[in-house]
Amino acid sequence: MDIKVDIYNNKERWTNWKAENKNRIKYLSKENSDVLLEFLNDMENGENVTPRYKGARNPTTLINLRDHISFFMKHFKKPILSITKKELHELDRKVREGVIKKNNGKPFSAFGNYIKTFKAFWSWVIRTKKATEDIARDLTKKNDKKPAWVYLNEEQFKEMANRANSDYRALIWFMYDTGMRVTEAYSIKIKHFDKDFTELTIPQEVAKTFGRVITLK
Repeated sequence: MDIKVDIYNNKERWTNWKAENKNRIKYLSKENSDVLLEFLNDMENGENVTPRYKGARNPTTLINLRDHISFFMKHFKKPILSITKKELHELDRKVREGVIKKNNGKPFSAFGNYIKTFKAFWSWVIRTKKATEDIARDLTKKNDKKPAWVYLNEEQFKEMANRANSDYRALIWFMYDTGMRVTEAYSIKIKHFDKDFTELTIPQEVAKTFGRVITLK
C-alpha cells in the first residue's frame, strides 16, 4: 500500500496535541472545548461525517479543522452552539473588510477556507442534533481575492536549477516536469515509474488532489 510521506511531521504534531488536550483544550471554555474535542474525535474516526466525503480525516486536515474552529470559538467568547446567524455574518463581514485581522496584524487573505471549515463543522452540529438551524447556509467561501501570482520566468528557473547541486538539480527538474507538489514528490517510489522511466503514476494515496499518470518529457 502506498503511504504519503509526512515531511511536515503533522502526525506527530497532532498526536502530541491530542495527548496534551485529551480532557480539555486549555485555551477554550469547557463547553466549547467539549464540542470541539467531540467534533475532532468524530472526524478522526470517520464518524458523523458528510455522506459526500466519507472516511477518517488525516492529521493535516484535523489540525486545520482545529485551528479554524478555534478561531470562531475564541472570537465569540460564548458557547459556539449559542451563536446566531446574524453574529456569524457580522464576523464574516468584519474579517473581509479588514476590521478583524490575524494574530500578526495582517488581514486574512483566504478567509474562505475558514468559512468552508465552519460550514462543515455546523453540518456536523446538525447531524449530531446539537442544533437545528443551519446558520452557515448563506455564507460563501468564494469572496476571497486571489493572491498575486509569484513565479520565476524561464531564465530565472534555469539559473536556479543550474546553481543547485546535482541531487537537487535532478529533483528540481523532475518536479518541474511532473508538476508535483512537495509531499507528492517525497512519496514517489521506483515502482511508480513505467515505460522505461518515461511515465510516472502518482497514486491516489499520496496525491494532494487526485491520482494521475504523467508522461515525462
